[in-house]
Amino acid sequence: MQYTLTEEEKEMVNQRIDNFLEDREDIDFTGTTISPYNLREVLLARGFEEDYNDCNAMDSWWYLKKEDFGRVVVYFSALSFDLKLSYLED
Repeated sequence: MQYTLTEEEKEMVNQRIDNFLEDREDIDFTGTTISPYNLREVLLARGFEEDYNDCNAMDSWWYLKKEDFGRVVVYFSALSFDLKLSYLED
């Protein structure tokens, strides 16, 4: 994983986020070259704001929110290398 995204990665992430904003279906980035940091940076650039974070020994949850959309969570695991983006129903 890299600190910055390649052009191909940016295009893939933005396309998946476009779909996510439209249908609110979870996105699984597990097995891709996308890091939690990169995903968070793209979401912040798209108007999301950090809400709060939570973690245990191996798992982390980053909660973000966007006006007129709601809250999302970026979940990632240091043990299994899962990386998922989900919409949170209020």
